[in-house]
Amino acid sequence: RIEDSGHNQIISSCFTASGLCAFYGICTDEMWNLIEDRIRSNNYLSKGTDGYLKSAQTMFNRGLSFPTALRKKDKNE
Repeated sequence: RIEDSGHNQIISSCFTASGLCAFYGICTDEMWNLIEDRIRSNNYLSKGTDGYLKSAQTMFNRGLSFPTALRKKDKNE
């Protein structure tokens, strides 16, 4: 669903995705393959696929050092 501000969304999404992998033991290869596929198939990101993939890979690798749990939804939200 990326239609603008692709770089910021890629950085945030990849960092979070790999943090989820680290916390929950999700296969990082499968997650990376999904991310790469989505970047390659996105119309907006097609204008700079290689750059987006480089940023994505960098942040994905960094996020592995920061395990991230999903927040539980508060009953008042």
